[in-house]
Amino acid sequence: MFKALAPRTDIAIDFGTDRTRLVQLSQDGLDASIDAAAEFDASPFAASGAEISIEPGFVQALRRALKSGSFAGRRCALTIPCSSLLVDTAELPSLAKDELLQGAIWEAVDRFGLDRDALHLGTLPLGGGSRAGGASEHLLVGIRRQVAMALTDCVARVGLEPSRIEAAPLAALRTAWRGMKMATAGGCFAVLHLEDGKAGLSIMSGSGLTFHRAFDWKPASSGDSQAEWIPVEGEDPGTARVFRWYGLAEETLQCFRHIDRKLGGAWPSQLVLTGPAATDPALTTALSSVCSVHALAVGLAPGVLQGVLDPMAAPCSWSAALGSALAGHASGSGRRAA
Repeated sequence: MFKALAPRTDIAIDFGTDRTRLVQLSQDGLDASIDAAAEFDASPFAASGAEISIEPGFVQALRRALKSGSFAGRRCALTIPCSSLLVDTAELPSLAKDELLQGAIWEAVDRFGLDRDALHLGTLPLGGGSRAGGASEHLLVGIRRQVAMALTDCVARVGLEPSRIEAAPLAALRTAWRGMKMATAGGCFAVLHLEDGKAGLSIMSGSGLTFHRAFDWKPASSGDSQAEWIPVEGEDPGTARVFRWYGLAEETLQCFRHIDRKLGGAWPSQLVLTGPAATDPALTTALSSVCSVHALAVGLAPGVLQGVLDPMAAPCSWSAALGSALAGHASGSGRRAA
């Protein structure tokens, strides 16, 4: 039986490009339960994700969601969409942690074309092994300081204190990782986080994160050339539902081929789909056919009880918020959120 008074995690707030989702878990050891959840049709990000605007109406909607959802405590964790992130990879020399970060910042300034003071940067080592001279590949994930300050001010206006800001595709990766078991000791699997117009593809192996790439995508329209359609066994060729995923499936396949050549036979055994735009069942069919991989939509992570989350809610849409909540340490505060 799950303990009713188990401590709660930080409030996870996932800012999408069109919706905002909030979730909070209570944790008892390795088990967790969704104790509070809310969503509403508004976001501080434009559809492109490149601009942010905090309107008074959005702050009021966020305040109402906190009050109606039975959230507790003041600490929160924020996730932001792919389209608002600055993502690239770079080879960095073997250095002490502080020196490595400074080197990564200057590399990011050059890659992203921003002043150093206009950028917040995080780095993750990629498990592809060291290069000549001890250099290793790192993932650079940056957000504009203006975005960070605007979101921090927004949650402060509703009485919350942000503990961290992270990328939605990497938070969703945490949800998928909790639910996956490696088929073999040297196996790997992929996670495709899909938002409107933007995707983030990660490949995980026994050594951790091996590959990550963000790219633009758009569904093929029914008027596109049939030469670009995906022939999927068992699907009616008279419908465009499966075929609309052609460009995305082809881009994913190219990434698989790249990592297979790079690591020598590292083709993912499974492809887990996350993100609010990954709910179409035809997507899994198309990706499975084109990429020769078992594609499946992410579910609630093992040990996480449905709790108050709507049974009809798609776990794909909530994967970033859940992953962010799973990263936080539960605190004992039972105070209601402001």
